[in-house]
Amino acid sequence: MDKDISVVIPAYNAERTVERAINSVLDFDTALQWEIIVVNDGSTDETQAVVEKLEQSHANILLINQKNKGRSEARNTGVSFATARWVMFLDAVKLRRTFASVCGS
Repeated sequence: MDKDISVVIPAYNAERTVERAINSVLDFDTALQWEIIVVNDGSTDETQAVVEKLEQSHANILLINQKNKGRSEARNTGVSFATARWVMFLDAVKLRRTFASVCGS
């Protein structure tokens, strides 16, 4: 287990907001090792394409695609792929604060 934090982001039709959520984690300045796991929960918009583009340039982003099962199941799927000691959840749709503000930085 070489990662400290797995950030799980369930995403359903979040093409307009998922990039902001991911960037709020990418912009967080910390010595901790982390990974971002985005669970595309059966989106019918361009959520998958947005995340795939970011995934290509960031090795610590993992996209999981699944049929729509709801936010709770998407979180559970993300946890099943997590490799870190700690898991955090970040909502792709209702992001009001940045990842850094949630973590107290």
